[in-house]
Amino acid sequence: MVTPTVHSLTENPPVTNEAAERAEVIKKFEEASAQVRVLAASIAAMASKGVTTKEERATLFNLAKDGKSVEKVIENVRNACLAPHRWWTDFINGIAKDDLQKPLKEAMDSAKEAMKVFDDELERQQKAERQRLENERLERERLQREELDRIAQEAIDKAAAARMEADKERATIDAMKPGPEKATAIRAWREKHDAEALRIDEEGRNKLATAEILGRAEQGDLASAELALDSEVGRGITKRWTFEVEDLDALYKARPDLVKIEPRTREINAEVAASVREIPGIRIYQESSVALR
Repeated sequence: MVTPTVHSLTENPPVTNEAAERAEVIKKFEEASAQVRVLAASIAAMASKGVTTKEERATLFNLAKDGKSVEKVIENVRNACLAPHRWWTDFINGIAKDDLQKPLKEAMDSAKEAMKVFDDELERQQKAERQRLENERLERERLQREELDRIAQEAIDKAAAARMEADKERATIDAMKPGPEKATAIRAWREKHDAEALRIDEEGRNKLATAEILGRAEQGDLASAELALDSEVGRGITKRWTFEVEDLDALYKARPDLVKIEPRTREINAEVAASVREIPGIRIYQESSVALR
């Protein structure tokens, strides 16, 4: 049976008792025909150029969603027309599926492919950026630890030098003759070096606190940069686990229940759906596609 087109039916409508009903159906489809042609052409033209920016991806996604909405309208009209006239199925299917839905599907398939190419590349770039940020974070942590160790050691060295100087001064004082002058010198020595010890300790504490604050700020900047990366590549993305057979012999030896002459796809899909992620001879992985709803 040759399926008639909207154009041919308009020129040569079939002569039957249902001519008026057919004319009404044709009218409904013709109302959608112009919109389909314009929308499909717009989607196909944009998809053929490829997606290079997030804005272009968003525009193409919205156009494809519009196409999905029109496709549903056509499907609803088709079902409404088929309900009272099941014998008319081939006639209506020819118009709805071949004349209207087919060009839309082809256009939307090209849109999905263009968006997927863009999404895959963007996801690769984001993964590389996250790895770069992680490497930078680890390096900053290492440098901060070194700086804190240096500050602590500096404080220890200063305290040791101060003690040596205090010991020299005390030796001089101890050599003095007993009396009021020596007692005054001892009190002055204690006040001086107690204050110096407190000063060195406070200075070390302040330097350590400053270094820790700066280190946390730098790590916070890195965390903010990572959060700024898109958590999802784009709208309409769906992911699912699937598989491909890498070594049929290995698969057969390990799980003969999953192999006939060819891999038993339905059984393997059941294993994957049951969260099995390692089967000898099969590479199980996720793939993404653009879903228009």
